[in-house]
Amino acid sequence: MLGKMADVKDVHPMRVRAILALAVAALAMFFVVPAAGAAPSVVCPPYPPNTGAALAVSTTNPQPGDSITVTGSHFVPNASVRLELHTSVVVLATVQADANGDFSTTVTLPDGVTGTHRIVAATGVPTSGNCATPTITITIQGTQPPGGTSFTGVDVLAMVLGALALLGVGIALTRGGKRRKPTYQGEL
Repeated sequence: MLGKMADVKDVHPMRVRAILALAVAALAMFFVVPAAGAAPSVVCPPYPPNTGAALAVSTTNPQPGDSITVTGSHFVPNASVRLELHTSVVVLATVQADANGDFSTTVTLPDGVTGTHRIVAATGVPTSGNCATPTITITIQGTQPPGGTSFTGVDVLAMVLGALALLGVGIALTRGGKRRKPTYQGEL
């Protein structure tokens, strides 16, 4: 009879371990499964990359309507390079790279545009050596338009609350199983 009671005591830690393992597996689905299914669309060269095209600006904090100098290097020699302001695409200028693949031009930022934006060299980029499209981030000073920025991340709070809910269910099931007192045929 003592052997049977020892077996019952050993079952409880096993339940807790099983429930915790299920909770960990559920959380892993949020992090591992999406990453495993994502496949890169472009195969980049090994690190460190060769020298690729690059952009520089005279200031990263201009005012709306300001003129800034955009300088580029390591582009395709004699290529036409289209410079765009991204969030909503605005073509700032199209310039011709020199025989070395370099250029420098002055562009005027649109009036009424504020916030953080990227200047992108949309064309004239070498097809080998650097997979990234050359960009540089600028923050146009002024008042921010109403509405704020869009959310493009992961809702971590929802995942944490889901994990806590799973843990709570596991604890409740464990405690519910503990309340029932097993009876054995040899007991009075």
